[in-house]
Amino acid sequence: MDFEITLVIPVFNEAPGIEGLVGSLNDYFSGEKFSAEVLFVDDGSADGSSDLLKKENHAAYTARLIRLAGNRGSHAAIRAGIYHARGKYTVCLPADLQDPLELAGKLRDKCREGYETAFAARNSLPGRSIGTKVYAWLVRRLIYRDFPENGFDVVMFDANVREKLNRDIRRHASLFLQILSMPVKKTFIRYDKVNRKTGGSKWTFSKKIRLAVDSFFPSKVSAKPEEVFPVAEISDMKRPEA
Repeated sequence: MDFEITLVIPVFNEAPGIEGLVGSLNDYFSGEKFSAEVLFVDDGSADGSSDLLKKENHAAYTARLIRLAGNRGSHAAIRAGIYHARGKYTVCLPADLQDPLELAGKLRDKCREGYETAFAARNSLPGRSIGTKVYAWLVRRLIYRDFPENGFDVVMFDANVREKLNRDIRRHASLFLQILSMPVKKTFIRYDKVNRKTGGSKWTFSKKIRLAVDSFFPSKVSAKPEEVFPVAEISDMKRPEA
């Protein structure tokens, strides 16, 4: 593999937080000894997020931008990143920094112990509605009895799991539940989610409804990548000239 870790970050109208995000990534990876690539997947942003990312100094890691042709939703954006990842392990993190970057290293340690997937389960839900707990309760009752009571946003998996996901891309299905249902060796760690520093939640009521439908009535048919996450641009982001 070209990198030990590929970090996939879906981006949707994150302009106010781009500078802080890149600064945090540089701070974190400059202190780590493993090689990393970061795939920023722009999910149809209308606020210039892609242009801002291209202007930033990605000094401590290799950075690529994947820009989708329109807004497809965070799961489709993560799917696009997984499809183009080149690391030994792939991990998905939101752009709002509510989930600590240190999770990448902690989950990597678990994967190196022999686990094929490692999930980061939330200890609490700062700023979240009762709907998240209801969703988790229903998943435990109907789909997966060990689903964390506060859910999770972060998962790391090895190249074998990534290849299986790329062979079975579904248009309408929860990506995380698809990973969770795989018959592979898995583990969970716990962490504290923090309040976002900039912007607001992108989880609208309609998106929550769509997630519920995709979770409890998932598509069983595989689709082509271009049908789920049509890509308008893939570009390497180099360090700006001094």
